[in-house]
Amino acid sequence: MSRVALAFVGDVCLAGDVRAQVARFGAAHAFEHVQTIFADRDLVCGNLECCFVDQDFQEPSHNVMLVPAAAAKGLGRSGIGVWSLSNNHVMDAGPDGLAATVRSLEDGGMRHFGAGSDMAQAERDVTIDVRGRRVTFIGACDVPRYFATSTAAGIAPLVASRLLPRVADARKRADIVVCVLHADLEFSEYPTPARVRLSRTLIEQGADLVIAHHPHVCQGIERYRAGLIAYSLGNFVFPLSGNVYQQRYPATAWGTALCIDVEWRGNEKSLAWRNEPVTIGEDNRPAPSRGDARNDQLATLARLSDRLADRTVLRHAWWKRCLEEARATYYVLHHRRGRVGLRSALGEALEIIRDPYERRWIYGLLTGGSVG
Repeated sequence: MSRVALAFVGDVCLAGDVRAQVARFGAAHAFEHVQTIFADRDLVCGNLECCFVDQDFQEPSHNVMLVPAAAAKGLGRSGIGVWSLSNNHVMDAGPDGLAATVRSLEDGGMRHFGAGSDMAQAERDVTIDVRGRRVTFIGACDVPRYFATSTAAGIAPLVASRLLPRVADARKRADIVVCVLHADLEFSEYPTPARVRLSRTLIEQGADLVIAHHPHVCQGIERYRAGLIAYSLGNFVFPLSGNVYQQRYPATAWGTALCIDVEWRGNEKSLAWRNEPVTIGEDNRPAPSRGDARNDQLATLARLSDRLADRTVLRHAWWKRCLEEARATYYVLHHRRGRVGLRSALGEALEIIRDPYERRWIYGLLTGGSVG
């Protein structure tokens, strides 16, 4: 019998209020309290939702996640050895920021996947030898404005026609195929019906694990055929203190480290897993959840997981989330009209309709949650 012990965590952002901490104490400081979770793991994978920059910069706006590359030193001691870069913040400083991020990770001895200097690089998987087994990581994100092209840097697109062949090809070469997705609307308790269908198709195509994030809150986990799908692992290290946008949703203050053991008995492969919930403190650092908080978080994960099999629940939850997005968009356009006029508001509305990322919730709203 042989075994590979993996762990996966959700969104890691060293910007905002975390930036001063890592500048003073080093990047590994942010992960100090979770080393006990990582101790028995052969390899840990996280989502790096920020970018490193070489040059000095003025304090960025609230939705731009920049970190001086010097502050990234020590990230290799975080316990996380491989990073997904396929997300909506790795391009916050453009191609130069992506290049600086890649250099910082490689200088620290860490591996990465999901973004690159062109489409070929962005879609290139990374394979890591773990206890004599080949573990291949594939990344993709569903925010079209950051997609790489044949001539421009960016992220790997979460487009089924591109993603499914990548998984099928990796299956021919790897002992474990991990597909890491950054997808859906933020603060949603449940994945969209479309992402559930795609995730299950990825397992059918050859993925062993489908691991996702971006909603900033935990979603359910399901066994599908011989594989495992985690729809969102929530936040892990994240600038929550004073972050009104995130703090509107209490569930952003905790996440989970998903620990997965892959075992072989002869040619038979099996998966076992457990959740290790973490609570993010006022210093924005995660620590293992204890007592009632841990019990409540595990119960929430169990509830969310149980309901993944109910298509009616998923459709209704998605429709409600689309309705929330429609209300928020209405208020944005209403205030814009008051500030700069009807023509400007109509122009912004047209841009929203043209954006494939935004159109998903529009379709979901119009179809009662069936599409999107």
